[in-house]
Amino acid sequence: MDILQLYQDYNIEIAPQEHKHAHEGWVHTPCPFCKSEAGHEGFHLGFPLEGKFFICWRCGTHSAVETVSKLLKVSTHEANQILKNYGGISTQLSGAKIKPKSKPFELPSYILPLSDQHKKYLINRNFDPEELANIWGMISTGPVSLLDKINYGNRILVPINWDKKIVSFQTRIPRNVSKDFVKYLACLQTREVIEHKKIIFGNQSKWTDTAIVVEGIFDAFRIGEKYGVATFGTSYKPAQVRLLAKNFKRIAVIFDSELLAQEKANNLVSELQFRGKDAFNVELTEGDPGSLLPKDAAHLVKEIVTKFY
Repeated sequence: MDILQLYQDYNIEIAPQEHKHAHEGWVHTPCPFCKSEAGHEGFHLGFPLEGKFFICWRCGTHSAVETVSKLLKVSTHEANQILKNYGGISTQLSGAKIKPKSKPFELPSYILPLSDQHKKYLINRNFDPEELANIWGMISTGPVSLLDKINYGNRILVPINWDKKIVSFQTRIPRNVSKDFVKYLACLQTREVIEHKKIIFGNQSKWTDTAIVVEGIFDAFRIGEKYGVATFGTSYKPAQVRLLAKNFKRIAVIFDSELLAQEKANNLVSELQFRGKDAFNVELTEGDPGSLLPKDAAHLVKEIVTKFY
């Protein structure tokens, strides 16, 4: 379903790319089921660009017809007709498992070395573009960069490697380009050699027995290739927990300072401790590791490693 077009046509507010509730591959809007409750005014209702369900991070899954009816303030009959106009959607909830048809892995069309625009964006965020290109293979996409009819244009693209092979990719659009785009767009699951949510992001060749686990790839960049490991968001998967436990003895977790993210971080720490790992949560006063100045991140890493040893 073309959810972005539906929201645009009906003037539904969506989370801008820089909002803390914006997650890779999802479109977020205020939840009509719980937004009237005190303190629940965030963009908690999500729709995955690759999926067929609505889910609120606070009050759970909701049927498509009921959700659109609430969002647009129309009857369920009208909502059903509207859904058909935008490509239709399954009425099943998120528990439904649909096995995708796999396709050969490809990068989007029209890729090029980091553009001046993207270098400027990275420098403004206190990153070294040359370092990111050399270590992580970061590149840019052109104005129009297509794969499976999805336009990845004008984005920073980061290959996702596992066992010395590129198995997927993730892209990010800089804040100063447009607020109408989803901030992160990953490779479609049907193209991935390995689903990126079943692995962890980092430079495997540099890993030791100690890891600092963060949410996103830019957080991992800030922590550095020796310790930085990302789970591609706070909604980590059992496979990722198993990989963390297999590869590391000591694990610090640093997720976003937001309450929900901290709940996820504490849960992850508990799961790792249950597996016999030396693990603890590091709660930042605000923001995320990617927003730290390089000197502050280096100091934090030193403190964490010292605490382990």
